[in-house]
Amino acid sequence: MGPEGSGTYWRRRIVLLLVLAAVVAAVVWGLTRGGGQPSAAQPSAFDPTPSAAATTAAAAPATATGTASSATAAESPAPSADPARECTATDLTVSVGPDAATYGPDAKPRFRLVVENVSDTPCAVRMGSQVEQLEVTAAGQRVWNSTDCATAPTSRVVELEPGKPTGAWTTWQGIGSEAGCPTGQTRAGAGEYAVTARLGDLTTRPATFTLQ
Repeated sequence: MGPEGSGTYWRRRIVLLLVLAAVVAAVVWGLTRGGGQPSAAQPSAFDPTPSAAATTAAAAPATATGTASSATAAESPAPSADPARECTATDLTVSVGPDAATYGPDAKPRFRLVVENVSDTPCAVRMGSQVEQLEVTAAGQRVWNSTDCATAPTSRVVELEPGKPTGAWTTWQGIGSEAGCPTGQTRAGAGEYAVTARLGDLTTRPATFTLQ
């Protein structure tokens, strides 16, 4: 290669190297400038500001929790028992008593049947004249029974809380009765009487009172 050819060759090499250096410098400058200030339209993967979708998703569990609390609050009056559970004979105690120890000749004694739940949880019991029966006796002889002349027996379901007695009153007109409610029954005379009550299969102890 002649002297002119050699000079031309090296000039071309130098120009090419300068162009390549300029390109590399421009690329490096562009990358450095672009990476230092991220565009607002394209947030970094580590941007701490939550998106609208993330905010909506985070709010959803709070709504569900509030609903659950309402459901829990709604179920709190009977947290440990099924309100529909029927009382058994071992859950209950029954007693009966007159509203006075002594009555005058024309008095109408009132008797109170008391039912108490002695279990640890609430239970439901059916009450009313359809399932309750009161009987007055004298010297062991039947004088009056509340079912003899009942015309419209009633029945209702009562939920009993543990240790909270509930009661029902029955009035006796002071006149004897027989099954079938025949007419012509006479007023009970002076003396000592006893009243007992029955609720389903449960029977109370007798309670005494006196008619003058």
